[in-house]
Amino acid sequence: MRVADSASGLATICDDETVTVPLGLVALYWIRLFKPLIENDIPQMPAQRDNHGLAFVKAPFRGLADVSPFELRVGAEFHGTTGKVLAAAIKDAAQTIRKMPAFYITYPNSSKQVFEIVGQIKPIRSADQLTITAEYLAGFGQMRIPINIWQALSRYATWIEPSILFEWSELMQQYAQTHGKNPGMNELMQHLRWLDPERDTSLVRSIVTKLAAGGSEVYCVWSGKRLKVDRYDVDHCFPFSAWPCNDLWNLLPVNREINNNKKDKLVTTRTLNAAWDRIETWWNEAYFAAAAETYASRFRREAFASLPLVDADVNESFYDNMFDAMQLKRAGLKQNQNLTEWDVQ
Repeated sequence: MRVADSASGLATICDDETVTVPLGLVALYWIRLFKPLIENDIPQMPAQRDNHGLAFVKAPFRGLADVSPFELRVGAEFHGTTGKVLAAAIKDAAQTIRKMPAFYITYPNSSKQVFEIVGQIKPIRSADQLTITAEYLAGFGQMRIPINIWQALSRYATWIEPSILFEWSELMQQYAQTHGKNPGMNELMQHLRWLDPERDTSLVRSIVTKLAAGGSEVYCVWSGKRLKVDRYDVDHCFPFSAWPCNDLWNLLPVNREINNNKKDKLVTTRTLNAAWDRIETWWNEAYFAAAAETYASRFRREAFASLPLVDADVNESFYDNMFDAMQLKRAGLKQNQNLTEWDVQ
């Protein structure tokens, strides 16, 4: 459900019945969800076994104690020992998923697996730097998901999530009681809280300041008005309150009055069409110009993870694909959450 909700761009529709996602991505989110539970000694098994018996809780998993769960996301970079430990932990989790839940979850009265795993795990790279890319995560194999399940998780995550977390919390409470513990449901639900990205626009602000200092003018993407460096806002193209996405492509410099009017509304297709040239110009100057190439790789990784980009290659049609993907995402947010729409005046 978390993959469907926040990283659907890494999914591939195979046919009318199946969607595949990188098993490495499922393993990464598996670690991210279990990490707070294990580190706070919340039992995941009855008393005859403890958390040390979990197949994926080995030295690599324990070695991630200083890593925030939020850092375990597509696009993140890890250096030195941390990168090597995380690579090993993802491999352990992927093997556990392959051998246990994916193997044993079958259709009623059948041995057919609901979540089939295909492909083998490639050897772990021992480089001093680990970047969580789509290609890296695909190296652990692929998980096939029935398309009807995938569509339900994508569209109704807001409704499905509370049920899953409540059932998980009830099960943990039963396990805890066999250990002589009695944690409250609120405590358990708190440990299961998914850490969304912070609403942080400081990087974009620093880029605007740098461009202005270099003599470049920055314009509001919605109105085309020239922005004053001491009076502008950084807008989330798609409202953060509805979809917590702090990716670079989703952060746009805008006129403050216009942003106050837009607030948490969803930009219309007409306004997005009208602003497209200005959005491209902003991306080029902020992330892809020679002086800004530091951010180009991050921009691409985040875009491919969160948007339904058609073409996996970055070429001359990249912006065209970005436009189509953003329109699809806009339509999905409108359909699934019925957000109030906004047009620039």
